[in-house]
Formats: sequence, structure tokens, C-alpha cells
Amino acid sequence: MHDYDENTFLNKQIPIFFHTAPYSENMQLHEEIFEETTKEGTIKLVAQNTLIPTLIPFIPKGECKAAIMIIPGGAFKRQVLNTEGFMVAKWLNEYGIAAFVLKHRLPINNFSNNEDITLIDGQRALRYIRYNSKQFGIDEDKIGVMGFSAGGHLASLISTCYDKKVYNPIDEIDEVSARPSFCVLGYPAICYEMEEIAAKNKGETVPDYRTGILKKYSTDTLVHKNVPPTFIFETDDDRTTPAEHSVRYYLALRNNKVSGELHIFKKGSHGFGLGKDEELTGAWKDMLIKWIKFTI
Repeated sequence: MHDYDENTFLNKQIPIFFHTAPYSENMQLHEEIFEETTKEGTIKLVAQNTLIPTLIPFIPKGECKAAIMIIPGGAFKRQVLNTEGFMVAKWLNEYGIAAFVLKHRLPINNFSNNEDITLIDGQRALRYIRYNSKQFGIDEDKIGVMGFSAGGHLASLISTCYDKKVYNPIDEIDEVSARPSFCVLGYPAICYEMEEIAAKNKGETVPDYRTGILKKYSTDTLVHKNVPPTFIFETDDDRTTPAEHSVRYYLALRNNKVSGELHIFKKGSHGFGLGKDEELTGAWKDMLIKWIKFTI
């Protein structure tokens, strides 16, 4: 449960493109935002069929320098806005860190430039935050990215391909850098090979919309020396995005002499978001705050 009105946050959405987003021109989608309850009783606020990518800002009171763009997961077909977005943003605000939840377009909707569509939105969103950093009261050199599950794939993709040209520049916003100052990955999807193995272990196949993007962008193969410092957390019993995803990305960071920190907790499965303070999965939060202070 939560003690805030999620509609208040949704009413503060900022479109990251001032006109129609690239490759949305001929698309007709009806965005849906709805609640669903898991068998464990967790209420999820789900967004799907997004056509207009937006940022939802969470600016803490008082002095604020660092900021993090949060990308919720949802298996590349939807996004869970609260448990991997709003709740994380509110928690970061407690430490004086501004947060921006990214609601972006998804490859399940079959855009004409489908394999690049999330990277387009991710680059543009980070540029938007950096371009408007003075307005938000944050340091343009202290803007990180955090992603969960499929959102972790996009966070790692922005971190490795921040300067890849995937859309034509539109305005002054596109003149600023899309490189994150640091990166945080929560049980991320990283590569197609591990996605395929996980699907086979469950007697499934990888859907086409995930196959395309993960085959083109297995981000462990895209790490280079200028990738930002990265903090990764995962569980040993995750069967959706097994820990091998995180291990591969961490080893790629090491091979390229990029600072990385990896934590694999014994239990917690997949999709735990903030985790539980009384269990291992809650430990990543304190670790991350200390890491951020040390890193930036």
C-alpha cells in the first residue's frame, strides 16, 4: 500500500518532446494506466501503450544537487510506475536527491524504428533533465540513471550508447550530452543469450519484440572505457533475469576499467523494487546511498 495520491504525480508529467516524438507520427495508441494486485497483495500501477514519453519529477525540499532518472521495468511491454518508480523516487528525495520517473514508449507496440525506440526516449529524457538542470536546482554533472529489469536494460543502453545517433536533433536540448554521470541497475535484463536461456528453462520462447532489441543491444558487448560508474544489485534466485545478466555486465565493466560494484543477494526473486528492510533485498538502499556519496 502507499500513502500518497499517484494521480498527483501523473498530473505533473512533462512531455520530453515538444511536438510528436520521432516515429510516433503515424501511430495510434490509447495509453492505459491501471492498478492490478499481485497474489502477494502488492498493488502495481501499470502503464502500457505509451505514445507520448514523459518525465514525472520528484524534487525534494531544500538544497538538492544530484538527480537520478528512474526507469521502471515491465518486460518491455509495460511499466510498473509505482513500485519501481514513484516509491523509489520518494525514497531518494529523503536523501536530498531529485528524481525523474521516465514513462517511455515500448517495443511491443511495433514502432517503425522499434529496436531504437527506448534508446531515443532515454537519450532525449536525460538531455531534457540536463538542459533544464538550473531550473530544477540540480548539478548538470551529477545526473544519474537507474533502471529495474527491462528498465535496467535501457539504463545500461543509455550508459553505453549515449552518443549513438538514433534520431535527428530537434532543438537545443539535443545539443547537450546524454551521458549519465553514474548508473544504477536493479536485476537488469542485459543480453539476449541469457534471456533465451531463462525462457527455455520456463518452457517459453522470447517474444519477437524482446528478441529484436536484445539481439541488437546486448549491452554487455557495448561497454567501453567512458561508460559511467555503475552500481548493480540482483538476487541469486531470480529466474526472470538471472544473475548472469548482472555478472556479464559487471565483468564487461572490469574489462574496460570502468568502476563497478555488484551485489547478489541470496533470496528475493525478481521485481522487489525497494526491497524489504527486514530481509536481504532491503540492504541495497543503504549501500547505494553510500556508493553515490563516494562516487560523485
